[in-house]
Amino acid sequence: MAAYAMIITDPLIFSPLYNLNRSIEEGGTAAFKTFGVSTWDLFCGNPQANKGFNDGMACLTRIDMDAIMSCYDFGSLEGTLVDVGGGVGVALSEKQDIHILKVLTLTSLMLFHMHQHMKELHMLEVTCLQTFPREIHSLSRNGKVIIVDIVLSQEGDDVFDEARISMDMLMLTYFDGAKERTEVDWKRILEEAGFHRYNIIKIPVPVSIVEAYIE
Repeated sequence: MAAYAMIITDPLIFSPLYNLNRSIEEGGTAAFKTFGVSTWDLFCGNPQANKGFNDGMACLTRIDMDAIMSCYDFGSLEGTLVDVGGGVGVALSEKQDIHILKVLTLTSLMLFHMHQHMKELHMLEVTCLQTFPREIHSLSRNGKVIIVDIVLSQEGDDVFDEARISMDMLMLTYFDGAKERTEVDWKRILEEAGFHRYNIIKIPVPVSIVEAYIE
């Protein structure tokens, strides 16, 4: 967790939180009010901050992947696995064991942590799922898209709810129009992208596994 601890305590990365009240009152992101540019533009112009962010996100992904690999039955699937939107590619690259050998032969399109790149606008999320029409529409009747992301609990009684809400606040702070989603939100997004059936699997980390089916 060292890399993640470094980014959440970095004065540069942490500073927009001091402008969160102003952001809520005036509109716009706290990050823009702090830096004068978007978060992504800041990272583009600051290689050190960009590396720290990527390392921190990769740290979280490694923890998530341990939970995913222990909870999800990848061995029951067949075909080809594609990892999309995963920052520096940690999700699959560091899982070179017997389990990942099965994962690399699956019929799935896997979207890891869409919030890292695709949550600045709601339509971008829908577009993200529609970007691969040929692959999606060629899925077999048993094929699926697997999304690993936060699903906010409406009940608020889950052990990870505070962590999910904290991430929701960070989305609000750093990215224009960004937020985490409830199951109702995910259902709407998936239906708009052409997925009419889904299944949410809770795992022992803040993110959940969302299986989306065309049929």
